[in-house]
Amino acid sequence: FRNQSKFKKQALAVIAAQSQDLDIDKMKAAFLALDTDHDGTLTIIEMKNGIRDAGVVVPQDLDELLKGIDSDGSGVIDYTEFIAA
Repeated sequence: FRNQSKFKKQALAVIAAQSQDLDIDKMKAAFLALDTDHDGTLTIIEMKNGIRDAGVVVPQDLDELLKGIDSDGSGVIDYTEFIAA
């Protein structure tokens, strides 16, 4: 499992690197807006607050969706995971 995690991290980095520059700029702005404590990661609370602030109803399964994005199991979404998602 450990090696699979390393592979998945590398795959996410490749996906993020191949995204269009304009898309990356928009996603970076969204990430920075959501990262209210400016620690370089997004917590579930930051994601929920950002969704609510945008006037969107928070999906009931958001926690599970975010766990799927959190490829390294750290409990937070880092920039690469966010871009790759």
